[in-house]
Amino acid sequence: MIVRDKANGRVGELMAVIDYVDGSQPTHLPRVPVRLAFIRPLGGGTEWDTNPDNLIMAYEPWEETA
Repeated sequence: MIVRDKANGRVGELMAVIDYVDGSQPTHLPRVPVRLAFIRPLGGGTEWDTNPDNLIMAYEPWEETA
């Protein structure tokens, strides 16, 4: 699915949505999962993550994307 990240305007392919737990947090703090979406830029490049609430579909399913 091709999505647009409203937080930065970038467009890419949605790769995954996960509940991420930061393993680097001190063990005495509660480990609260954070929902993250991972997006790969169209044409390649470094993936970025964002809150899934920031995503909207960039193209209708019947539109040509290339």
